[in-house]
Amino acid sequence: MEFKNGRYYFDSGDLKKAAQTMEDDPIDGLKGNQEPIKRACHDYWENPQDKDLLAILICVIDSTNSTGLTRKKRGNEKQKEFGVMNIASFCIKNDFIDSVKSGEAEKAETMIQDFWSEYQINLFSLFSKLFCYCDLFVFERDNFSIYDSVVGQHLYLFDCRSSNPILKSNPARWRANASYSEYNSAIEDILNGQGISEEDDSFRRRHLDNLIWGKFASGDESSNQ
Repeated sequence: MEFKNGRYYFDSGDLKKAAQTMEDDPIDGLKGNQEPIKRACHDYWENPQDKDLLAILICVIDSTNSTGLTRKKRGNEKQKEFGVMNIASFCIKNDFIDSVKSGEAEKAETMIQDFWSEYQINLFSLFSKLFCYCDLFVFERDNFSIYDSVVGQHLYLFDCRSSNPILKSNPARWRANASYSEYNSAIEDILNGQGISEEDDSFRRRHLDNLIWGKFASGDESSNQ
């Protein structure tokens, strides 16, 4: 990976190297936090109408990915009804697993917006992870991109397109507006702009997340190599 003119240029080899580093990590890797997420995804998939199993999956993601559900503000009456079981019930009522199976970012966006409308709480990050992990571990696909603060703050640094690259402020705006489809499409455009196709890396979205996390969540940002 090369840092040039304020941007990171990377290829599929860099993505795969970042993915391997993440997999080998004793805390966040396949033998760390990824294992309970994978197990919870499969348990839920075997009984997709069981809201208790889905609630467990949500709790596992919340714990391992620090989504901060317990810190969400509960100011009005609708927000006071908010809880993990509400999320699970809402997902099952709105055909969550079929939405994941579709592979369509628009379905994820609709669910985020509908939940926001019902509970006045924006769970953009949590839903992005819920869709991503179920798609990854159940269907072995890569249709959905995770949003979190690390990726949101640094994504623009990895967009090397000469025409209409994203701005630093774009991811926060997409989150604030629950525009998941636009966010998901932007990541695809960034990867295409780097010349990395699905044929080059069938899990390129997930691996870009690994690359950004490895660079900035690990404290490696001081080294632009």
